[in-house]
Amino acid sequence: MPLFTTRLRRASGSRRGALLPLLLSLVVLAVGATGCAPTQTQQTQQPQATQPPSASASPTATALIVDGVPFQTITDPTFGFHLDIPAAMTENGSQQNPSDGGGVTAWNGTYPTAQDALDISVSTATKGLPAQSCATGKPITIGPSLPGYEEDVFAQPTPVPQPNSGASTSSVVATVVVHGLFVAIRLDGTPPNDTFMDRYGPIWQHMLASFTPGAFTNPGNPCGG
Repeated sequence: MPLFTTRLRRASGSRRGALLPLLLSLVVLAVGATGCAPTQTQQTQQPQATQPPSASASPTATALIVDGVPFQTITDPTFGFHLDIPAAMTENGSQQNPSDGGGVTAWNGTYPTAQDALDISVSTATKGLPAQSCATGKPITIGPSLPGYEEDVFAQPTPVPQPNSGASTSSVVATVVVHGLFVAIRLDGTPPNDTFMDRYGPIWQHMLASFTPGAFTNPGNPCGG
């Protein structure tokens, strides 16, 4: 429109008469083109469909130092519980499992040295687990005096891993059921097994002590279904 105004001021009286129909035609065309713009803008501003956090979000992490060891506090995006894991760990996958109402998230890294591989996974469920899944191993206390169980595979793995199967014989697992939510915390480390707890024991004990339940409550029982 400024271009049309400038030309109009410079034109003589006779040229105004000749240019005016042309200018009006151009204005009409410009207005017509502008009239299409709101439709295009409206289409681009439509909200995009997103999945709920429970289906796609990753746990959030907050850094902290415990006895000189860097940790990160992870917060589960679905059930809200908190757990400390070594800061060197990097999330490498998260998957939901609709059949049991939970999922699994895994982290990997190295600790306490670059030669010591470390994998941590946290599994959850709200339904459909065999009863023995929730009470396997020796009784322990997890987090704020929660009754749980701990099981390792150092002495006699069951079942015994087959050669080249990829199964680890250097792992320890703790389970707890709180507010109707089953949580399994697993740590896989590097052999030999006879020094496993010497190397990983301190961080394992801190992980279990750091567990804090979220506000989630499941009226059902995740075990025995």
